[in-house]
Amino acid sequence: MDKNLLLLLNGSVNKIIEKNNFIVQTNTEVVKFDEKDFANFSKVIKIFKKEDYKTIFIANLDNSFQRFQFFIFLYSSLSLNFNYYLVDEIGNISKFNLFKFIFIQTPLFLIELIISSFIILYYNFRLSNIYSKIK
Repeated sequence: MDKNLLLLLNGSVNKIIEKNNFIVQTNTEVVKFDEKDFANFSKVIKIFKKEDYKTIFIANLDNSFQRFQFFIFLYSSLSLNFNYYLVDEIGNISKFNLFKFIFIQTPLFLIELIISSFIILYYNFRLSNIYSKIK
């Protein structure tokens, strides 16, 4: 029998299974995982590769508020198991798609990173100029 993994970041297992009725509880292993542990790449990959999981569900309270979705999909692509779903308590589902990840999410992430860097640099120079005028 194929085994599934439900990686619970936050939220209630019962609510997530109730809203996402395609998750079969009988053959699904539930592992609670802290959001801070996603910074440890080897720990995440070790959980993904612990067994040969047919499907991996990564569960949280609400997908729309998760800023680390890019990294979840990055780890998913590096683990070479492309059957990943990001699910939440509301019932939203985001399936991993390699094409979408490479050609849409990665460029958007890089653009966001570049713009954020420019904003930080601009205000750093601006505040240093204001500070120098005050002295």
